[in-house]
Amino acid sequence: MNKFIAIIVVTFSLIPSTIMAASLTIPNNVNVLVHNGKSIEVKNNLPLAIGLNQIAFRYQGSYRERGNQEQFESEVVIVNFNAKDQQYRIELPTIRNNRAENNFNKNPNVVIKSADQQVSLTLDVLLKSGLQIGRDYQDEMAQYNQMEQVASVQQFIPLTSNAINDSHATVATTTETTSIVAPTAVAIAADTANDSKAVPKTIEQDQAEIRQMLDYWYSKANEQTRAEFKQAIK
Repeated sequence: MNKFIAIIVVTFSLIPSTIMAASLTIPNNVNVLVHNGKSIEVKNNLPLAIGLNQIAFRYQGSYRERGNQEQFESEVVIVNFNAKDQQYRIELPTIRNNRAENNFNKNPNVVIKSADQQVSLTLDVLLKSGLQIGRDYQDEMAQYNQMEQVASVQQFIPLTSNAINDSHATVATTTETTSIVAPTAVAIAADTANDSKAVPKTIEQDQAEIRQMLDYWYSKANEQTRAEFKQAIK
């Protein structure tokens, strides 16, 4: 009996005490805003999904220039990469002056590594003109992911309140796309079962989409292009 117990003890002692899972070490100067379509607050360690991950974050810090201590906060950086069952870390350049800050905002130099192996990733910047206070980053990322942008991932578009209804919504998932029939669409289809023509957009809806696209492309433009645009519409 004692021999049997000893075998059990030895067997369990050979099993690792912790089970490894994918995660990303977050530096103190990185503020994670959205992970895989959801707002999140994380301090030191971000659990990752096995497979594709999309992270939106800001790089924060300070530097001394011309005798003054300057604070900086980067534009929102979007990073996509595929994670395995490994531990990852993020590396960012040192910002020493205003020029380095501007260069980072225009072309973020972000590196993600597992051990000493650099990971292949996709980068973009989430820009928004005008007032920056009270931004809804989760909503902005949902809109970003609906567009065909550099780092868009449609699988991270959250279901809207109109689309969440088990009795009316039908979700069909394949390896590439997710198709959603929202309750509003079902209701419209039921009311217009004998009408083969689609319901046209209202002028207000059409203009709202145009305003959204103008705001997006204006935020992407540099100062010279913005000035030329303002001059053209005068």
